[in-house]
Amino acid sequence: MPSDAPCPSRVFIIEDDPAVRDALSLLIEGQGVEVVSFADGQHFLDSASPKPGDVVLLDLLLPKVDGYQVAAALRERSVDCRLILISAERASAFDAAVQAIKPEAAFRKPLTTTQLLEAIGTL
Repeated sequence: MPSDAPCPSRVFIIEDDPAVRDALSLLIEGQGVEVVSFADGQHFLDSASPKPGDVVLLDLLLPKVDGYQVAAALRERSVDCRLILISAERASAFDAAVQAIKPEAAFRKPLTTTQLLEAIGTL
């Protein structure tokens, strides 16, 4: 079933696991979408400028600046982008993060690529 989400201009991936980050990048780039990836939240906040229509694919458990802090900084900066949360966090902590951050979509790892691509808007 096709997604109602609009196809993004860019997807920013913030994921500290290089294998997961690379796999996500390849998956999304394969859909014809530009991907910019970061290994931690601090580098993302220091150098990225998401715009409306962009998607931020955000891991919760990050070094330096975690997913909670990245989400808070995006809200504080009034960045109008779509936020999708991914994490290997245990269920109760993940549910609490979803309630606190209020992302457009949220997935626990391991995640289903079809559901992720539908949430991003490439399917």
